[in-house]
Order: sequence, then structure tokens, then C-alpha cells
Amino acid sequence: MVDGSGIRSPAGERVWHAACELFSREGIRSVGVAEIAATSGVGKPSLYRNFGSKDDLAVAYLRAQAVAGLASFEAAERACPDDDLAQLRHVIARVAGEMGTPGYRGCVVANAAIEFPDRDHPVR
Repeated sequence: MVDGSGIRSPAGERVWHAACELFSREGIRSVGVAEIAATSGVGKPSLYRNFGSKDDLAVAYLRAQAVAGLASFEAAERACPDDDLAQLRHVIARVAGEMGTPGYRGCVVANAAIEFPDRDHPVR
């Protein structure tokens, strides 16, 4: 799960975790604000107070996912310093392990690029 750092309220924290789970499982475009609010147990105004909009929430989610992805590469570099091939194998082993988990849908950042083909859309 991604990190919800920067959230200022308990309601925002619930919105964050609900949105991350829903976006991961169903994709960003197919999840509505009402579904996030219902899943998190807070009203829509709490989502807007904490994140501004669904697009802002989705962008924060994707940024957190990208940071987690970069951390994976950094971990490979630390685990196998000065050995590019071993670093690549390290990353491939991690991805292969994720692919075998139930509900795995691929890279959420790549999925978002497919869901939002308009290069000017904030989520893209």
C-alpha cells in the first residue's frame, strides 16, 4: 500500500486508504467520489477538504506509487552494488513475485496512462 503522508485529518486518512485500495483494484477512472466516500465512511466534503478533487487525489496516489517504484530500484542498487545485471534480476524477481499475487493488475502508473490518454489531463 502507498504512503498517505501529508494527510491532515483522520477523515482524510480514511479517504486516502479507501481511494488507494479502490484505484488499485478497479482503476482510477471507474471509481467515483461517491464510492470513495462510501467506502471510507466519510462524506464527500471531507474528500474535497483533504484533497481538493478526485483528480488531485488520483495524482497524489500515482505520485506515491511512483515513489514506491523508485524505492524498489534503489533497494536493488543497495542489494547489488556495482552489478547491473544482478540489480536487474533483483527488480525482475520483485515484479515476478507481485505478478503472482491475487488481484494483481500491473503497474498502476502505466494503467493510469492508458486510462487517461489525454496528455493534458492532470492524472496523466
